[in-house]
Amino acid sequence: MVTELHSDAGSSDEENDNDWRNRYVDFNPERDLKDPNFEFHIGMKFESAEQLRLAVRTYSIMKGKPVKPYTNEKKRFRAKCKPPCQWFVYASVERELGIADLVVKSMNNEHTNCSHV
Repeated sequence: MVTELHSDAGSSDEENDNDWRNRYVDFNPERDLKDPNFEFHIGMKFESAEQLRLAVRTYSIMKGKPVKPYTNEKKRFRAKCKPPCQWFVYASVERELGIADLVVKSMNNEHTNCSHV
């Protein structure tokens, strides 16, 4: 199931502005990388592409799935599982936050047809 993050474009009142800012959750490496049930989710924020790359590598090892980064730039990042599996995570900079954090914007969190590695 592919899920995506949509911003509230066109909403100008301050109350709505605070609502969309609360959608984002900071990735905590101390907590999340030690959790064997760790999963990516929409709105998860990473301080850098390096931090996100580490999270993907750790996720791949913990789950035993062949997940690798495919797009790895300063402002956007995509990781995919080995085909024919449809699992992926896509993150990019959220301009509305005014910071350089990468935010998970779309993903398919279901592994299908991939082997344990």
